[in-house]
Amino acid sequence: MSSYMKHTKQELVEIIEKMEARIEKQTLEIAALKEEKEELIRINEQLRCRVGQLEAEYQTLQEEKDALGVHLEKIRTQHREIAEAHDSLRAEFEELQEDMEEREENLNEGYELFKSFVDDNTEKIVLVDAAYSIRYVNKAAAEHFKLASPYEIVNRRIFDFFEFKEALKLKEKIDNTFMKGDREKVKDLTFMNLKRQMFTIRMKMSRVKYQDRPSIKIVFK
Repeated sequence: MSSYMKHTKQELVEIIEKMEARIEKQTLEIAALKEEKEELIRINEQLRCRVGQLEAEYQTLQEEKDALGVHLEKIRTQHREIAEAHDSLRAEFEELQEDMEEREENLNEGYELFKSFVDDNTEKIVLVDAAYSIRYVNKAAAEHFKLASPYEIVNRRIFDFFEFKEALKLKEKIDNTFMKGDREKVKDLTFMNLKRQMFTIRMKMSRVKYQDRPSIKIVFK
């Protein structure tokens, strides 16, 4: 019986040891589970924070999208206004162009009428503009000054054909005619053509318009 009891006690010790081992193992497993739980809680908190950040970013993007939509609508409105302004300006330009073409046509008609009248005039006529450039020479003047054609001295300055002192006197008379509109007369000037031929002349000046520009008509005697 003593042997049996001893054997039974040994078994109990083994059982107790096994139970303690199991308890320790379970204790370790519980500790590991607690650590996993804490890790999961930490991860969950991180995820919650990230979700909050993503929601804030989404809200910001939504606001930016709305702002871009408003800006896009403004651009579309401006584009429509620019297109309307362009059409309006184009219409005005076409109207101005038509008006200019009509004016040019009328001017050309007036010029041709003037030219046909003055070209056949027996008076020797030269037209000078505000810059003292010769703009027109009629046939009678070209023949009198022995020019190859009426266009030979066109666009030349009138002073190119006079000595310096006479050119100053002529300039003063032209200026007075331009400024005051007075008719001026000049006597005993010497005109020199491109061939250096000399002509003693008298002239009368009056203010006129030529091709819709202020000009001086000089009639040589």
